[in-house]
Amino acid sequence: MRLAALLAAAAALAFAAAATALAEVKVGDAAPDFTLKDQDGKDVKLSSFAGKKNVLLAFYPKDFSGGCTTQMKCVQRDLRKVEAHDFAVLAISVDTVESHANFAKSLGVQFRLLSDTDLAVAKSYDVAAAAGGYASRAAFVVDKEGKVRWVERNLKVPQGKLEGTDLMAAIEKVGGKVDPLAELAGLPEAERDGKTVFVKFTKAFLAEDMNALDAILDPEACGKPGETQQMQKDRRKAQLERWRQFADKHDLRALKFEEVVDVRGSRVFPKADVTPAVLTAFGPEVRDVASRLAEGEMLVIGRTTAPKVDEALALPREVALRVRKRGETWTLTEVCVLPN
Repeated sequence: MRLAALLAAAAALAFAAAATALAEVKVGDAAPDFTLKDQDGKDVKLSSFAGKKNVLLAFYPKDFSGGCTTQMKCVQRDLRKVEAHDFAVLAISVDTVESHANFAKSLGVQFRLLSDTDLAVAKSYDVAAAAGGYASRAAFVVDKEGKVRWVERNLKVPQGKLEGTDLMAAIEKVGGKVDPLAELAGLPEAERDGKTVFVKFTKAFLAEDMNALDAILDPEACGKPGETQQMQKDRRKAQLERWRQFADKHDLRALKFEEVVDVRGSRVFPKADVTPAVLTAFGPEVRDVASRLAEGEMLVIGRTTAPKVDEALALPREVALRVRKRGETWTLTEVCVLPN
């Protein structure tokens, strides 16, 4: 009898310890698994992301409330930046599937809103509000192995953007370095194609990779109307040589692409949209390139930090490019304001 009592007591203690551990999910712990329905009524299981995606779990109190609306708008605004770090976003509240569907539609969110109506998941993560009835505003960063890598149980409502917050820093740390082209995946086709050329050009230039630069330069690049093919070829060769000489003189590889180039801030305009009103917002060099824009070409205005290397300007704040499609490939027909 005594043995049975001791075993029962030991089991009770073990259960209590397990419950305590469950209520204290912390960095390094395995994230408690769960299955909840999203705004479309589909089951979403946390462990299904293992080995595939990192996950941002964003708990929030209530659909349509002021702070939660601001929070979800902010996540949606920077969703592409979050996803570029190989993350999926799961936002969780006590609201019903129907409420989530209406909330998602009203905000245009493109991530999952999960319905935790009995607060079981909120309790397992120790974020159920003390007053009861809803989850606290909290965030958990879960890596691809299912481990919790960052926790904030008293998350403040983001003010307009995630960039610069501790949460975004945690996402970037777990997700690692981002392929800049991955950031462009969700953009409209023309904008994506134009910015892709800009990314490829600046990456090749900063890497001092003349072969890569040669590969994206159009056969008619740097040429002028009425010139023979040989003259165009000579101009193209001369431009590549100027870039090579500049690279030999200055260590462009000391500049980090992600710190120099603002991919999202760059602009892409088809010829039909390049009007005098649009061009007034840009410098004379951009307007000069735009004046030579041919039918079927796009004007790309790349944004940089105007970086210097060895006191020499490596790239201007506005890099104007004319790009065109050759078969299935977009090429550069002109690049403005680069070192000569």
